[in-house]
Amino acid sequence: MFNLVAENSGLVLGIAISLYTLYSFLESRILKRRQQYAFLHHLHQEFKYFEGLADHLGRRAQQARDLYSDYYGDGSFPSPSEEKAGLPPEAERTSKWLVQRVKHLIQYQLPIDMDKLPNMLNRSQIDALLELLDARRVYLQVLHTRALDLEAFPRKPGVLFRVAAVSKLNVPEMTKKLHAFSASLGLQRVTSDGGA
Repeated sequence: MFNLVAENSGLVLGIAISLYTLYSFLESRILKRRQQYAFLHHLHQEFKYFEGLADHLGRRAQQARDLYSDYYGDGSFPSPSEEKAGLPPEAERTSKWLVQRVKHLIQYQLPIDMDKLPNMLNRSQIDALLELLDARRVYLQVLHTRALDLEAFPRKPGVLFRVAAVSKLNVPEMTKKLHAFSASLGLQRVTSDGGA
């Protein structure tokens, strides 16, 4: 018996190494999937919070726009520098408040460690995430530009109108990109309320 084991020790060792390698591979895959799920769930929650802020800003901007709807005329506005300050003096307070809300939204940072991404995501998943981040960046850039105009010209109806319009304009695109990123991870069961 001892001779049989001694003669086949290489085979036994090879099988043991193969089984351990297979176990390590499966354990690594399971860990990676858990990391991906945790990352997506966290990112989803962060984006839902950001979208909530954007939605709230959009509703407030629409309320301000509606408050001064009598001052819009036919709705065609010249460039901000050429437009006349047609809103009443109290509109300055509303405009200042909206600018502060925009600044709060712009300052909200997503806690994403880009150095960890290559270890968790493949190329197509990283591409989907970068598209999502790009959609967010475009939204913030457009909103920031219009908020700068509103800060400089708080009593111009066209400027207030444009802030109200862009406060919601690119939010659906961000939502679409978030769903595409979720799908790229194969974790489409993450729902809009963040549950699984």
